[in-house]
Amino acid sequence: MQESLNVVVDPMGGEARAQPSDAAVASEVAVSDGTAVFSQVQPLWTAKETALFLRKSLRWVFYALRLPDTAPGSIPHVRVGRAPRFDPAVLSEWVNAGCPPTAAFRAWQMSARRRKTNQ
Repeated sequence: MQESLNVVVDPMGGEARAQPSDAAVASEVAVSDGTAVFSQVQPLWTAKETALFLRKSLRWVFYALRLPDTAPGSIPHVRVGRAPRFDPAVLSEWVNAGCPPTAAFRAWQMSARRRKTNQ
C-alpha cells in the first residue's frame, strides 16, 4: 500500500508537519473464509477539526451541538463518551446537501440506502 501524506498547518501559527492522510489509514478485517479484506478507515474529527473544515468558530460548533436534531443549524455527530465526534464523510455529504437539519439529513441518508439495497 502506497502511503500518502498530508501537510498539516497549525492555524495558531505553529509549525507545519506531515502526517498520514486519511486514505493511507487502513485496517485489516478478517472474513469467515479465512481471507483478509482491507477497508479504508477514517478517524473521527474533533470539534476543533470540524470548525476548521466548516470555516466556523469552535463556539459555533458547540452551539450547533446543543440544538435539537430537528432544528435548522443542527450538525450530524456521534458521541464517544461525552465528547462529540464527527465523521468527515458524513460532514461532506451534509454540506453538499445544503446543511439541512440533522434529522432530515439522516432520514434522507436512510432512504438513499434503502433505494440502493432494493435495486
